[in-house]
Amino acid sequence: MAQFVLEIVNLPIPATTDLESGPAAERWQEALTIGAGTPGCLAIFWGRQIENPNVVDVVISEFIFQKTFPSLSHLASSSKQELPRLTPAHRVG
Repeated sequence: MAQFVLEIVNLPIPATTDLESGPAAERWQEALTIGAGTPGCLAIFWGRQIENPNVVDVVISEFIFQKTFPSLSHLASSSKQELPRLTPAHRVG
């Protein structure tokens, strides 16, 4: 069974960092490409907040497949399995 998920991430990135051209933009594009390549990702949208240009909002829409990503409660209910360690797959900035 698939579930539609919408994630909103607020990243503190200084307004002086140009995310549309130059070296920072290349790294930013790499990060977005990695995110877009994850299983189930439908689209990624981003932009700076008008009220606070030092914050970049990233909106990720995706389908989560339960068989691929079981819930933590399901994993915890099995006495023979350990909970996985959760770490960020990619860090920006």
